[in-house]
Amino acid sequence: RYRSDYGKIAGYYMTHPKFTWNKMERSADNGYEIRQLYFSNYPDVQKLKNGFNLYSALKRRFIQPDFWFVLVFLAAIIVFSAVQIKKGTDSSKKAHYCMMILLCILTFACFVMPVVISGEATLARELFLYNLFFDVLLCHVLIGGIIILMKRREAVQQKFGVQQ
Repeated sequence: RYRSDYGKIAGYYMTHPKFTWNKMERSADNGYEIRQLYFSNYPDVQKLKNGFNLYSALKRRFIQPDFWFVLVFLAAIIVFSAVQIKKGTDSSKKAHYCMMILLCILTFACFVMPVVISGEATLARELFLYNLFFDVLLCHVLIGGIIILMKRREAVQQKFGVQQ
């Protein structure tokens, strides 16, 4: 009788990079909807085109569901957070950036685990935590970027006396 455990499955994926990459691409393609497009929120007589999946539809349209994007996005947050930890002296900011690094690691784990644990059988359902963590990181990056731009604008105004 053949017996396989998660270690052997993970070892297989680690020794077959092309196959693993294809599975991660499939995972990325399935990881952008909170609710799958083939489900509906309404009875057949009241079907709406998007129903309550507008956010998922916008995310799929404007963010390419690609494994490269996932890797670059998470790596950029980790590098930025590590630089901020190295530069900063405020312990609460360091803790915040450490939390961001941990959230990136959890996001990646939630992205990879459904493939290793159950293959493609229930991929869309099991990627919910990845989707949730990715959305938290995306919102943090967008809001943090706006805050940084506002602070830089304020610094330029104070430095050069520009009033707008």
